[in-house]
Amino acid sequence: MQRTVRLIPTVALCVLLSCTCDYTTGERIANQSQEYTAITEGIGCGATVPYQSIIRMERPYRILGHVAWTTSRGIFTATVGLNKLRLNWADNHHLIVECRCKKDDVLSKDPQWRDVTVEYQFSQ
Repeated sequence: MQRTVRLIPTVALCVLLSCTCDYTTGERIANQSQEYTAITEGIGCGATVPYQSIIRMERPYRILGHVAWTTSRGIFTATVGLNKLRLNWADNHHLIVECRCKKDDVLSKDPQWRDVTVEYQFSQ
């Protein structure tokens, strides 16, 4: 009995650790001044977890023309495929995110990052 009690958590741990996720990079679009980049990424972890799409913003900092470091932040997460997202820069400080999804599919969205305003458009 004691052996069975120890075996169950061990098997459960092995199953959990063997679960792998697939990460996919979609669009990567820089604004006109190349100061900011918006990136779509997808994460799929199997049949038990819904596929998630993420939009990240990046800003590289340059010293003498070379990238010294980059800051980034996730600004949008939804349970939709990457093919449902479209990014468009209206100008250097205004990103438009088009999602062919329902607002209920959205897990998080930020209206601004640094001096970039993000506008979200939903088609369903």
